Amino acid sequence: MAVINIDLHLLRAAIRALGITAPVYSAIYTDAGDVAITTRDGTLLWKPGDAETFKDAAVPQPLKRDDLTAIPQIGEATEAALNELGIFTYEQLAQADVDLLLSVMPRRALRCVVRFIQNNCPNIDFHWKPKETP
Repeated sequence: MAVINIDLHLLRAAIRALGITAPVYSAIYTDAGDVAITTRDGTLLWKPGDAETFKDAAVPQPLKRDDLTAIPQIGEATEAALNELGIFTYEQLAQADVDLLLSVMPRRALRCVVRFIQNNCPNIDFHWKPKETP
């Protein structure tokens, strides 16, 4: 299967349509043209043609929310983009897919995320290995 990057707007529409609130680990196109989104809760399929139906759907709001702007290099716009991906907490940041994070923030911001979480949240384990972060 060829790897094809998913447009961020399409991914956001899929997350809204499916009501995903868990961190997104990966998102790929299937051979049938669907979007397969994997979270800690499993993998969900969504057909891109359904985007119009859920165009104005609201992003699900979490019960807990961390101030992601406390992390250097993370401003309000990046926090809003992360929220649209279902990432509201430091724990969710640490569990999210690196490529997904890089779709909404530059590498230098990702390095700041790693340092911030390692220095301020010692009880959080990373889904990926921080030393591999470019």
